[in-house]
Amino acid sequence: MRKIIISLLCLSAVFAINVSAQTKGEMYVGGSFNIGATTFTHEDGNLNALTYAVLPEYSYFVANNFRIGAELSCNFAADVTILTLSPSLSYYVKLLDNFYYTPELTFGGGFITGKDFTLGALSVGLNVIAFEFKPSKHVGLCLNFDNIFHAYLPENSFGSVHFGIFNSVGLGFRYYL
Repeated sequence: MRKIIISLLCLSAVFAINVSAQTKGEMYVGGSFNIGATTFTHEDGNLNALTYAVLPEYSYFVANNFRIGAELSCNFAADVTILTLSPSLSYYVKLLDNFYYTPELTFGGGFITGKDFTLGALSVGLNVIAFEFKPSKHVGLCLNFDNIFHAYLPENSFGSVHFGIFNSVGLGFRYYL
């Protein structure tokens, strides 16, 4: 057990070398995988579903610790598939060496398809519980919990305006260019 702990500490020390902050002009490509339970609240009641999401993304730091980005989200819930393109804004707050708090605001547009329908949708989301660990200059590992969103879905059986909380966990990888 002692050898494993020492090996992990040595590995962490190697990764900590050459770490850079998120500075203006940096960019990354990456993505995440989320799994969780979603609750949609609307005037007709609540809809609960288990969801899986794959989210490839690209981001660019327009100022130190402030990035803009875009992600393509493909969510699967019950018999419904949700595909969205979402521009995003995020600010990085350094908590510890190589460890950042990264709240994010997203604006999305896309389509929701089911067995007998296809709908257009617009949404705004806020991810307030998000973190990134940057073990090396080019690698970022991210973790997020939950996401609050507000969606407009015209002419559907659930009404037109939705508020929801994705009770999910997301794990991601970012490669800084």
